[in-house]
Amino acid sequence: MDVAFFLKQRVGFIRQLYRDSTSPFVERMRLIEEEQPPYVPPHSENSEPAFLSDWIDASDSVQVLCHACVSMLAGALRVYFETWERAAHINVDQDVRKRVFKHGWLRGYEAVFAEHLGVKFLDSGADLDLLEQVILARNRSQHPGSLTRVRPTHAPIELTKHRSLFFLDDRERELLVEAEANGMDMGSVWMMEPSLHVDAGKLEKALAEVEHFATWG
Repeated sequence: MDVAFFLKQRVGFIRQLYRDSTSPFVERMRLIEEEQPPYVPPHSENSEPAFLSDWIDASDSVQVLCHACVSMLAGALRVYFETWERAAHINVDQDVRKRVFKHGWLRGYEAVFAEHLGVKFLDSGADLDLLEQVILARNRSQHPGSLTRVRPTHAPIELTKHRSLFFLDDRERELLVEAEANGMDMGSVWMMEPSLHVDAGKLEKALAEVEHFATWG
């Protein structure tokens, strides 16, 4: 079984799904921003931008779909490892598995494949930190922890684990850099709970990194 081939197919499907599912919302945002029909602002003394709630709904919809795509990508990567594990007839004692998977299944499979197949993930040249953040993004999007906001946030522990968060918008990244430069305690800063932000460029980077990892060697 060509495991990498099927993973690439899944990645291609996620690309197509993102493009087709987000296009109506992206177009709605464009029409609002360019004040085109049916979003031509009426004359008003109100300082709030016209159709703001429509734009926010469309933006949130894009984010939800992006999070779903990232979740699918993380799931596909895990199945990729599980399939290789079965195909290579790797049997890991449950006590050993519990120990090596303690810090997540990516690092667990890194240890298992190195031990049983002599495969070193670092030799792939892939950004393993980014792959790990894809998995964390999936976990946070599946367990947002709040009913008051549509978009999930980063867990506080992620700041210390990943000094450069990938799924973060530019403005919140600037605020974080400024706070750190001013000597603020990162634990306190992180109470702001920055949003888990996924856009087209970040999703494509993650998709390409998984493809690269699966097809090296």
